[in-house]
Amino acid sequence: MRFLVLLFSAFMVGDSYGFDRDKCARYFHRNIDVSGGRGVITTTQFTSSWGECRMIGQVDNDQKVFMAQAWNQLQIDTAKGNGEYLNAFATLSVCNQAGAGVLKNEMQKNFQQIYGNELDNSVEEAHEQIKNIFNGNEVLKKNCTTKS
Repeated sequence: MRFLVLLFSAFMVGDSYGFDRDKCARYFHRNIDVSGGRGVITTTQFTSSWGECRMIGQVDNDQKVFMAQAWNQLQIDTAKGNGEYLNAFATLSVCNQAGAGVLKNEMQKNFQQIYGNELDNSVEEAHEQIKNIFNGNEVLKKNCTTKS
């Protein structure tokens, strides 16, 4: 039982990766067989990337990580209004087909606002500008998910 508690505690790190402590705790409690005084996990879901205990999947975080890793390529695709990096960003934004098209157009149209006059905006600043675009566009609000 001690190992289980330590393992469970290690995953309770907050919301930085889409992890929902309360939902995960309820899920974990429901899916443990405590017969015989031993805690036996009846599923491996708590270690996966889906469900209440996912450690990845928070839209904002995923977008920022991707932007940091693909910064130059994303700028090039944004300027073109298309490309694999911009498509990937739309996917991370959980956009359906209609939303992805609008997102790519809006990002291209607002390139200077997103990246700065001298391309000097940081990832955080650029991400904030993209969130402003989402907040100001009803089509994006309807066809993309900005929060996990």
